[in-house]
Amino acid sequence: MTKAQAVWQDPALLPHALDAQGRIGFVHADLDAARRLAFLDGRAQFWTADGPLLPARDFAALAADAPPRRALLHMAFGGSTLAARLLDVPGITRVWREPAIEIALADAIVQGEVSPTTPRVIDALLARPVAGETALSKPSNWANVLTPHWAATGAQLALMTMAPRPYLVAVFRGGRERISYVLRSAAHFARMVRGGDALLAAAAQTSPQEPPSLLPAARLALVSLDLQYRLFAGAGPRPSLDAAIFKRDPVAGAMLLAQALELPLKEPQVAKRFTALADRHAKGGAPFDPAQESALDDEVERHHGSVFAHALDWAAEAGLRFSLSQPTPPDRET
Repeated sequence: MTKAQAVWQDPALLPHALDAQGRIGFVHADLDAARRLAFLDGRAQFWTADGPLLPARDFAALAADAPPRRALLHMAFGGSTLAARLLDVPGITRVWREPAIEIALADAIVQGEVSPTTPRVIDALLARPVAGETALSKPSNWANVLTPHWAATGAQLALMTMAPRPYLVAVFRGGRERISYVLRSAAHFARMVRGGDALLAAAAQTSPQEPPSLLPAARLALVSLDLQYRLFAGAGPRPSLDAAIFKRDPVAGAMLLAQALELPLKEPQVAKRFTALADRHAKGGAPFDPAQESALDDEVERHHGSVFAHALDWAAEAGLRFSLSQPTPPDRET
């Protein structure tokens, strides 16, 4: 048995890192810890030891016989972590939430430093069943640049979208750290969408006559959102769910996503998960109060509503559409 075959047969050996030579670094995952954590991006440790470092090409033949690739894609800050937890039913399904390997792969794709074999192998490794559980991932939205690859390789995708104003509220509710992330993501997505760099430049412009404000940040956040819509639109028609609809009825929304991803879940199973999770924050497990979050949203609107209005006016003039039906498909800048 080769090293690659031994790794393939052990789903607890999870792909975690990708180096410049196209080698995949594995970790020995504690599967219970991985299930508890909101994110597998490396901020919290879910592994007991480092595993082997192997070339992606060593898995090419094994990947050809992998189960279907399933992925829940999202635009960030719209309930996708809760949705992923509702779809993660022990004994039936296993959701890898924001694996670090997909973030690393997204960076490699943008930089043009990855062979065609590598994304297919990583997809296959994340699709391996875990003790009979159907596996899928909820990538970080940073990995939305991989959408053209997933579409081209026939992956089963379900999309969670978000309207522009609620998106701005969610971004600003998260403070400087979240705003900073969104600005970086706008530049990241722009490298994979035709005209993206021009939109970035236009959004960042300031006038000497304007007082310093958060308006450029709000415009850039809208560019980030629109570029994600364009990436999703390039995948062709896909089942989608707006964050506001999911928020109103998480169980029904999760079932729509489950059906889109062809997961073997029934509504009572998802409802039971929701009952267990409803009073805890999906990201960190702290107590969650919907009324408190709504009050925070209202406060953000009071402080920044005028900025949001100006940013949305600019977006309309700039031709941002926030639509899954885009007139021009995404294309890497050349």
